[in-house]
Amino acid sequence: MPYPYLGDSPRTYPQYLDADSGCTLTAEPGVAYLMIPAAGRHEMAVPPADGRWGPETDALNKALTALDALASAVSEDEAVAALNAAADAAMEAQAALGTADVSEPGVPPPPAAKTARNSKAAPAAGQGD
Repeated sequence: MPYPYLGDSPRTYPQYLDADSGCTLTAEPGVAYLMIPAAGRHEMAVPPADGRWGPETDALNKALTALDALASAVSEDEAVAALNAAADAAMEAQAALGTADVSEPGVPPPPAAKTARNSKAAPAAGQGD
């Protein structure tokens, strides 16, 4: 399944291959890529979980087709069928989005919260006496 690259500048992913060319994946903004992990990297998620990839284009295309059918429906039955198809396609696209890390690129996650056991803070007054 091809995934659209949503980054704003080209980026090379040495741990992935462009499935069409067999070469290292170099993604260009606005282009969809069919990719596979490079040799020895079979544990890598597809697409990369860096927040720069959209859902696979098949799910998006289904949603757009269903919305077009809804816009051109001439009867209530056609509109209901198209609306149901659009809802199903939107849920599929949402599920595809949910598999990727959607954190902002370049922003590290917050540090883990400290607990009383690993905290170096002094105990509150009246505690630990």
